[in-house]
Amino acid sequence: MNIHEYQARNLLSEYDISVPKGEVAEDIDQAICIYRKLNNKRAVIKAQVHSGGRGKAGGVRIAENEDDVSRICSEMFGRRLITKQTGKEGKVIEKVLLCEASSIDKELYFALTVDRSSESVTMIVSPMGGVDIEEVSATAPNEIGKIIISTEAGMKDYQAYSAASFLGLNSKQTKVFCRICRNTYRLFIEKDCSLIEMNPLAVSGDELIPVDIKINFDDNGLFRHPEIVELKDEHQENEREAEAFRSNVTYVALDGNIGCLVNGAGLAMATMDAIALHGGKPANFLDIGGGASAKRVEDALRIILMDRNVKGIIINIFGGITSCVSIAEGIVEAVKAVDISVPLVVRLEGNGAKEGKELLERSPIRMTMARSMDCAAIKMIEMLKEMEQ
Repeated sequence: MNIHEYQARNLLSEYDISVPKGEVAEDIDQAICIYRKLNNKRAVIKAQVHSGGRGKAGGVRIAENEDDVSRICSEMFGRRLITKQTGKEGKVIEKVLLCEASSIDKELYFALTVDRSSESVTMIVSPMGGVDIEEVSATAPNEIGKIIISTEAGMKDYQAYSAASFLGLNSKQTKVFCRICRNTYRLFIEKDCSLIEMNPLAVSGDELIPVDIKINFDDNGLFRHPEIVELKDEHQENEREAEAFRSNVTYVALDGNIGCLVNGAGLAMATMDAIALHGGKPANFLDIGGGASAKRVEDALRIILMDRNVKGIIINIFGGITSCVSIAEGIVEAVKAVDISVPLVVRLEGNGAKEGKELLERSPIRMTMARSMDCAAIKMIEMLKEMEQ
């Protein structure tokens, strides 16, 4: 789950991490009032959308006076900001963040993220902040430092000092940096974060200032944090992904035309690979999980069909603890509630597969049965090609 930068700033403040003075505005008049609170100083105006690369797309601007604030905000509010991460549709700017422009001597990169290979939190730092870390990794990999933090032992002082040394900080800056490290790590653990990124973390004299902040949360930990769930801005999310979140279905929208309804994340990824291998393009990643009820299958089909690009659907189920019979019953009940006008290919394997197939074959549902995952992908792609002719 993503949150806006102004919300991330508030969280950092709660954990005693200083951020530039500023507030969020939802209209021009409010923006001007905030600017006056900043004592009419030079201000940064940032579009509040869930995307990186805002600066390159015109979503971060400098205002020198009230006229600048009024003009910039009028150009931002209601506009669709298009970045590399938003896709061609972009995201509508409904809020802007106004904050004091910081005096910057040097820009650093600082982040905490989850390293799945070591099953621990990793601190990533670089003296080359202010640009995409992927770009730094590709052009100057030696400028990136990584420190694995044990989730059992937590962040140790020597690790923070080691990172500060890598960044070339002096003794006073190191003291500030170590406090930021400790407090950020505490926030990361206590709120079940998956990423906290400060880019740049600006050096200003002996102070370090998080100028741009990004925080993501692990969806699986949100049940522990209703206060974080309240920060969710569904207007900034893909409509289908927002609906999937409400329906407890794991869904990621893609740009293909073959919808996928699968149980299990690994099988879902394998299904997408099979589609791509045979020349098709998956429209989504979707994992309905174990024990999928008729309602869950119905929700999943409805979410897939919300995508107008979907021209066909593959249902790929491996019965383990959950019997394929239960899944088949769920499909039958779901199709009664959801009008499916696109081709449907179903593959069942594992526990109760034979009985599940027989149940589907006796049903009035128009579908094509497939004996394997590859077969399902090939059949679907062939059907779509015939429809195009």
